[in-house]
Amino acid sequence: MLDINSLNEQISSKDLLLKDFPISESLISMIDVLGRDYFEDWNDKVFIEFHNDDRTVQSINENWNVLSNFCDKKKLKEFTSKFTPQLVYISKLESVLIDYNGDDYHRYRIYDLIDPIIEELSEEYMKCLDSTQFTPLTD
Repeated sequence: MLDINSLNEQISSKDLLLKDFPISESLISMIDVLGRDYFEDWNDKVFIEFHNDDRTVQSINENWNVLSNFCDKKKLKEFTSKFTPQLVYISKLESVLIDYNGDDYHRYRIYDLIDPIIEELSEEYMKCLDSTQFTPLTD
């Protein structure tokens, strides 16, 4: 059985590096949702695809590369430097979810740990985007 507290301590205590993990699919999805909320032409310019049958580090990172092409490089570097511990943490938790064959309750508890971090990171990531590359959504 998965012990959430033990998992949390284990991940937090290790000296993990961002390069060791793919960017969280949940984070990419939330950024995609925000992009559609903010920009009229988001879907025309940004294509996010998750390979559910073939979920690999490469396919996840390809999505991140697509997103990063629309960023101010300096702001993106600052973002990844500032939030590396959180990015690693959610990526590691998410990798546990992918490999974990547990019940819904334990999966829910893991997402309960991830979701608040995802919300904060996605809002911070949006500040990295070069908004001149998009048309703002108008009401």
